[in-house]
Amino acid sequence: MKSETHSLTALMSTVSALWAGDLDGDRIPEIIVGGITYEAGISKGILVEIERGKISSLARLPSTSRTVVMTVGNAVEDKGKEIVVGSQGLYVYTSWGQLLREKSTVGDVTALMAVDVEGETLDKIIYGTSQGHVVFLSELEEQTKFTVPRGVKYLFQRDESSLYVVTSHAVHCRTMTGEQVWSYTAQEEIRSVTGYDVDNDSNLELIILSDSRASLLSYDGISRNLLSFSFVPLSCVVSDVTRDGKPDLILTNNKGSLLVYSDLKQQVQSIYVERVEDIIPLLSVTDITVDGKPDVIFGGVSSVTIFANSVAAQIPVTKGDILLSQAKDYAQKRDYERALNDFTEAEKFFIETGNAAKAAECRTQIDELTEIMELLSRARSAYDEGIRLHEEGDFVNAQIQFETAAQEYGLLIEKDEYYTPFKEDASAMAKESYAALADAYHEQGEAAYQEGEYGEAKDLFEKAVAIYTELGNEKALSTQERLDEIEKMVIKVENGKEENFLLYGGIIIASILIVFGLVLSRKKVSARLEKGHVYLLLESQPKKSIQLMKEYGRLGYEGLVISRVPAEQIQKKLKKHKILQLSSAAKEDSISPDNVVNILLRMKEFMTSKKSSILLLDGIDYIALQNSFEDSLNLIQKLIESVTLYKGILLVSVNPKGLEEKELIQLEEEMELLEL
Repeated sequence: MKSETHSLTALMSTVSALWAGDLDGDRIPEIIVGGITYEAGISKGILVEIERGKISSLARLPSTSRTVVMTVGNAVEDKGKEIVVGSQGLYVYTSWGQLLREKSTVGDVTALMAVDVEGETLDKIIYGTSQGHVVFLSELEEQTKFTVPRGVKYLFQRDESSLYVVTSHAVHCRTMTGEQVWSYTAQEEIRSVTGYDVDNDSNLELIILSDSRASLLSYDGISRNLLSFSFVPLSCVVSDVTRDGKPDLILTNNKGSLLVYSDLKQQVQSIYVERVEDIIPLLSVTDITVDGKPDVIFGGVSSVTIFANSVAAQIPVTKGDILLSQAKDYAQKRDYERALNDFTEAEKFFIETGNAAKAAECRTQIDELTEIMELLSRARSAYDEGIRLHEEGDFVNAQIQFETAAQEYGLLIEKDEYYTPFKEDASAMAKESYAALADAYHEQGEAAYQEGEYGEAKDLFEKAVAIYTELGNEKALSTQERLDEIEKMVIKVENGKEENFLLYGGIIIASILIVFGLVLSRKKVSARLEKGHVYLLLESQPKKSIQLMKEYGRLGYEGLVISRVPAEQIQKKLKKHKILQLSSAAKEDSISPDNVVNILLRMKEFMTSKKSSILLLDGIDYIALQNSFEDSLNLIQKLIESVTLYKGILLVSVNPKGLEEKELIQLEEEMELLEL
């Protein structure tokens, strides 16, 4: 399958709903994506349209949203399809994003569908909630309501008079008025469900994914096993993508694969797809490329990928093909070690099976990757060494290392333009070290002047002026003026004039006062913090908190920051502190927001290993969103115990707009409110 990926990171943080088809009847299919975005730290729902490769924002939900589900139908006007969105309420939009109606709901909407009722111009809208409510609406007015045990995950129309209500461990077959027809209890947690008329009898069956298998639930509620897996399946859809008249199961798994099973039996396709832990991918099938063939649409964390259909029926995929496909995707995502490993394994497979062409393809990729990895290793090593030397004050050698890193990144750019900003950063750091060297010459020149070493002072200031001038630094002019003053003073002292001595003494005193003032300013802090205390700062962005971290770092405190702000942005301000980003992405400088135990352990471990520690936790509202507020409050309480025991200092930065008033009050009761 050829793929085309559309990044949505500029518009949303998380994709949570996906629909594909011809929305406005112009025979040009669209992809409608529902997701979550953050405005001033508050989560809001957003709708985005992808049509002919163009991405545009359709609408933003008017209320706070933690989940977004979506369906398409004629809900309020018989003038074409409308987009119905469920969150902390229901919202009906036109195909161009105009809000037509909104309605309050009995809870957070977790499942939604539109039902075409024969004889009626408008569709019936049915929604399910996290509390287990199932509500039937006609023209958005409530008609019927019933409740099932556990929250509703999926809704499917079984036939004209009944529907399937799916929860985490059961499927309830109910009539449209709420009477139970039958109920099926699953042995394992239901991870994903899709509906399809498998036997062409005009009745909808369900394909259910659980922890280790796919099963078929018949119209009468009888379950039979279809497939068993060695992995955990995550999401699925059924469609005839092999175009052989038989249903195919398309699914994703925890290994990062998109798999196709022809006739619900034989695997015929495997593609590696990027996956973030604890994020369930979304799937849809439609002819989005308008070539008469069904395409698979994959919704990731903050992107949508279209896999143009090229699946041949009943052609088994070999282990080598799977490895080769995975390796190419790893390489495209610059996960070079995994890519190299899979290319190597694929090469071995193709050599053993006599496929010389594919073995040669693997060898070419291996050689190319090896060269890239060597260049990248040298570039990173030089850059890291430059950082170390710069922090130690060895600016001459630091500049050399940064320039070396820039050269290596320049060679990488010839292979991948992705590394352009890395080269620019290394070049900028080389200039920063060069400027720091000039600053050092300036300071040494002042010190030499105060000690009466006028010739040495003059030489040092001349070096500083030369560097500042070369860099185009604004300090060049003021330093040149200072150099002129020193040269005049040298002449006057050499002539032995008395007034020169007084001027010299005045300059020394002024210099001492300046230096003394600088020392005092370096020790000045915005607030006096005490060891063993936890402070709450209410701010939309953690600017004041980061400033305090910087100030106490100058006082000798070692710091740890856990924040939603990308680590590289904070690292520029807090170069000596440890930075971890709250993110589900598996990176060295990240920590998952849904694992509060790990967050606690990392912060506790840091406090126990440092003599004087200061820590910043930014993003309690985000941690609450990923878990619950109770979990976040419990984390704070346990951190307070650790801070008291190990005599650390903890700053907790909270965006007051991201939490409810009662939640803020609870936090203020636990911590000392710090107002700057």
